[in-house]
Amino acid sequence: MSEFDFYIDKKITMWVRESHTIDADTLEEAKDKMIKAFKENNFDDTYDTTESLWGTETDMEPGDNNGESTAELFCSDTEELLTTNVNLN
Repeated sequence: MSEFDFYIDKKITMWVRESHTIDADTLEEAKDKMIKAFKENNFDDTYDTTESLWGTETDMEPGDNNGESTAELFCSDTEELLTTNVNLN
C-alpha cells in the first residue's frame, strides 16, 4: 500500500496590530492627528510596523467571500485542485 499527500489552502481572517508614531506638542494633539489619519485612512507619515496577532484566526465561509471558495483541496503530487467548499463534489 502507498501513501499519498494532499493539502488544503484556507482563506482566513486574522487581526494584525499596526504601530504608528505621531509628532505633536501634546498627547491630545497627537490623539487628534491620529484619529484624523485613521478616519482618512492615511498612514503614510505615521506607520512603523505590523505584527500578526496569532490566535485570532477565524475560518472564512464562502458567504464572507462573495460566494467564492475559502477552502480548496489539492493533490500534492499533481497540484490538481480536487474540490472546494463551494463545489462539494
